[in-house]
Amino acid sequence: MLFGIRGDDPRVLPNAMQSVRSEPIDRWLLFLSNQGTDDHITANWRTLVPDRSYEVLGTVVSAPQDMPGGHVRFGLRADRNGERLDVMVYEPSKGFRQVARSCGGRQGTGDGGASPRSPRPELREARVISVVTLQRKAANPVCGECGKSMQSLGYQAGYRCRRCGRKEPSFPPGGRQSARARPWVV
Repeated sequence: MLFGIRGDDPRVLPNAMQSVRSEPIDRWLLFLSNQGTDDHITANWRTLVPDRSYEVLGTVVSAPQDMPGGHVRFGLRADRNGERLDVMVYEPSKGFRQVARSCGGRQGTGDGGASPRSPRPELREARVISVVTLQRKAANPVCGECGKSMQSLGYQAGYRCRRCGRKEPSFPPGGRQSARARPWVV
């Protein structure tokens, strides 16, 4: 094979072939392909099967993490069946990894494939549909006596300092929050 030409209109391909300077053409063949159409992506699925591509509507449920080798991993809860998927965005996708790093708490669709070599689906394309409000869990309060972080005694049962034994009442939801509050995705 000398060369290949890709196009959307089969009527213009023979003329395009003639415009390429090459050795004499003995014969040529025209292929019909669905490349670039996403026809291979399955939207109505029950379970993910290796070597297939899927569209998944879901919400990011865990913060994206940088992995060895420059890959990015995050958790996604599929709206279809509530299944939690660990999704990978691999290093060769370059700038797409930055999109994945910023997707915490967002709902969207993603297209990707499941591979027999990896238990995690690979994300190749994404579309953000809406942004979900991130809720914050207050960190346990700091003891006023010794400055050590206090231990929870259970739901609305208050807190106790492990070091000095001082107790504090619990705070109502939406009440006092520590400056060390960390995000939790719902």
